Amino acid sequence: MAIKAQGTDLWMIKDGVLYKAACITSFTPGDDTADQLETTCLAERKSRTYDSGLANPAQASIAFNLDPSDPFHLALWDAKNTDDVNSYQDYFVGFSDGTSEPTIADSGSTTEIYGAELPSDRTWYAFKGQVAGYAPDFQQNALVTATATITRSGAPTFIPKSSS
Repeated sequence: MAIKAQGTDLWMIKDGVLYKAACITSFTPGDDTADQLETTCLAERKSRTYDSGLANPAQASIAFNLDPSDPFHLALWDAKNTDDVNSYQDYFVGFSDGTSEPTIADSGSTTEIYGAELPSDRTWYAFKGQVAGYAPDFQQNALVTATATITRSGAPTFIPKSSS
């Protein structure tokens, strides 16, 4: 069965604090593509052959109606402008098939994903990333919007809603 985009929520953990995004208007996780490792032998006469190599994590894109008082929007801005080149945040997209929210995982948790406990009554897409861009957009007769670009690191985690 198809799932609606309306009802999707997004959270970020930055510096041990869990932030919920206000009014995201779109989220695109990007598509990882694998390197191609050529395996063609000199004896081949018609076509090259390849094996799949490592995947290259894509850039995710988060669009939202900009609110300069919203803690999530400010945390994204701070993450973009940090001097710490090793600053990564954890992101959690909750699908519309549930309403439960993530929580910060307890120390020693065996079920945590990227520092959070994700309730099983909702489908989740989780990833680690670094804010590479934060672009406000000012148009005539419109809300101020912004798009944040997140460079993902490593493979994302996709967790379907539990059937029980």
